[in-house]
Amino acid sequence: GDRPLARQAVAVATPGGTGAVFAAVMNFLEPGQKLLVPGYYWGPYRVICDHAGREMDTFPMFGRDGAFDLDALAEGLDRHLAIQGRALVVLNFPCHNPTGYSLDQHEWRRLSQTVARAAEKGPVTVLVDAAYMEFGGRAARSWINALPGLLGSATVLVAW
Repeated sequence: GDRPLARQAVAVATPGGTGAVFAAVMNFLEPGQKLLVPGYYWGPYRVICDHAGREMDTFPMFGRDGAFDLDALAEGLDRHLAIQGRALVVLNFPCHNPTGYSLDQHEWRRLSQTVARAAEKGPVTVLVDAAYMEFGGRAARSWINALPGLLGSATVLVAW
């Protein structure tokens, strides 16, 4: 395409979104390392990790205010970077399964800043599992505007 992101994009064909998650876990984590996911997660993430010889670690998804807990994400990223020297986090947005939650543009901007701070300590990979994006209508595509901010500090993978 003619968008700036197209010049930075590389496509890899996988057998569906689940295959993309599996490929990410296999390629961005060593055996025994942990995938980071929010506390509410799509059940097959654990099966993928088990099958791949990797583990899974969670962080609290929501803070006291009911919004996505970016502080908990930051703590999880820092923990993974300190223990395993890298972090791979799966964010199942927009239209998170099983909660239906979608980050708004402000949350995406803050998430980009959180990832950038963590990436100063080591390599961070963010996998956006956008499998349910079409259920959210046009507003559910706001995450695309966050990609340039994320690309400045992390490897970004998109599965759908």
